[in-house]
Amino acid sequence: MDISKVTSESVGPKWQKQNGVGNEQQGQRSFSQVFSTYLNDVNHQVLESEKLNAQLVTGQVNHLHEVTIASEKAMIALQLTTQVRDKAVEAYQEMMRMQL
Repeated sequence: MDISKVTSESVGPKWQKQNGVGNEQQGQRSFSQVFSTYLNDVNHQVLESEKLNAQLVTGQVNHLHEVTIASEKAMIALQLTTQVRDKAVEAYQEMMRMQL
């Protein structure tokens, strides 16, 4: 069986469409854009949690579970952000230890 005719060009574009992978012209975002969007989402979750906590204290919230869920989501998002930051710092430190 001759597989030399199968190339990444013939398989690539179909796979890329199915998996949402594309080049810059198709709207691929950079890491900094993705990370910035993620940080904005985390900030929004924390602010929403704080708002619900304030409403709980003033008696404006009818369902305690909504406040608890929002607080847990914000806490998990912050923990994930901290883990990503720690890994990025660790990778940077490892690169700085490399000898040229």
